[in-house]
Amino acid sequence: MRASLGSERITEYGARRVREYLDENFARKVMVAELACVAGPNHFIARFAATFGMPPHRYPINSRLDLAERLLAGGELPIAEIAYLTGFSDQSHLTATMKKYRGRTPTGAGHAAGTIS
Repeated sequence: MRASLGSERITEYGARRVREYLDENFARKVMVAELACVAGPNHFIARFAATFGMPPHRYPINSRLDLAERLLAGGELPIAEIAYLTGFSDQSHLTATMKKYRGRTPTGAGHAAGTIS
């Protein structure tokens, strides 16, 4: 039988270190092994997911998409530049990732924010 999720969580200290590391490195590809070294516990992926509500690879994607959406809401930068600034290889990569994880395109995100007409 599987233990409850509470017993699989990363310690509060480890979670803080992981969050800081990811926040500082969100624009580059971060390997799970790096995060395991930062946090330290066994069964890192399961504990990370129990702590943050998503697997380790998803956290930086969400951080990058959060920033992209904030920049889109500002309405001052072209989508291609926002893609570059948030660590996506190009506008198409940003669009595909946003559609997959957020259910809308960058243009749709701008419309939702009222900045793209």
